[in-house]
Amino acid sequence: MELKNLNNLIFSEFFVKFAYEKESKLKSSLFPGAEIRGTLMMKSKQMFCVNKANFDNCKDCLLRYKCNYSLLFETPLPKQSNIMKKYDEIPHPFAMAVLPEKENITLRFVLFGEYIDSFPFIYLALSDSMKTKGLKIVDARNFDEQILKNGSIETNYLKKTVNNFSSNKEPLSNIRIDFISSLRIKYLNKLVNQTNFEFHHLIRNLLRRVSLLLYFYVGEKVDGDFKSITNQAEQIKIIGSDLKWLELDRFSMRTKQTLLLGGIIGNVLLGKDSSEFLPLLSLGHYTQVGKNTSFGHGYFEIVKV
Repeated sequence: MELKNLNNLIFSEFFVKFAYEKESKLKSSLFPGAEIRGTLMMKSKQMFCVNKANFDNCKDCLLRYKCNYSLLFETPLPKQSNIMKKYDEIPHPFAMAVLPEKENITLRFVLFGEYIDSFPFIYLALSDSMKTKGLKIVDARNFDEQILKNGSIETNYLKKTVNNFSSNKEPLSNIRIDFISSLRIKYLNKLVNQTNFEFHHLIRNLLRRVSLLLYFYVGEKVDGDFKSITNQAEQIKIIGSDLKWLELDRFSMRTKQTLLLGGIIGNVLLGKDSSEFLPLLSLGHYTQVGKNTSFGHGYFEIVKV
């Protein structure tokens, strides 16, 4: 399997740790990402919108292609785009994951391309909005480097590619994929569940996800034979599985609708012949995969066993 330009997608990873200052319903929530993302989104809009006349309708705003809020949370389709022309919005330039602990909760953000420098925007909105949820920021890191010092954050960030984390020359080993947050993907226009999940379902969705990120945030198409890659993925067998379906829903303040967002959690064990997919899987760990990656869905970890 070969995708020649995966390494061109530049990203940066951030961790913001919060301590619970008071009792918070986020402690027991099955899907804290939805509430956190919704609160962050609304606070960002309140703080940074300069055209209040269009506050409730970014699509009609003259600043739609310049506004940090719009570009991050209601990311518009670029006027010159040759793909996704039936859509108003494109994949957001970030992925978010929620990593709950007993006394703390950590948010992981991964930003892509030029949007890496938008992290202070996110941090400022987080710092203010999470107070209403009984949370206080106690630490912030860029990869492993601490960036919260003396009450303020640094603004010079590490930028990496998948080559920093994977190699095609790694020795063969079994791979376990742990789906930490709900994986909500489709194949042949049907939701994949815990009983019919196959490895190629994940690879197909990862290829689409990475392709869109490369196109919109690098300006390139993925250099590789998708048909050959997916055919190869169909040959990879799952030799162990512990998956279940987690049913979730959220109420969208923007559309005033309740949305079903259930997905797969748990793990699958793959054989040694899956090792050549490591670069794509390693990138998928950062991009996340499937629907609602900006709400915390599709976060997985890779363990070589």
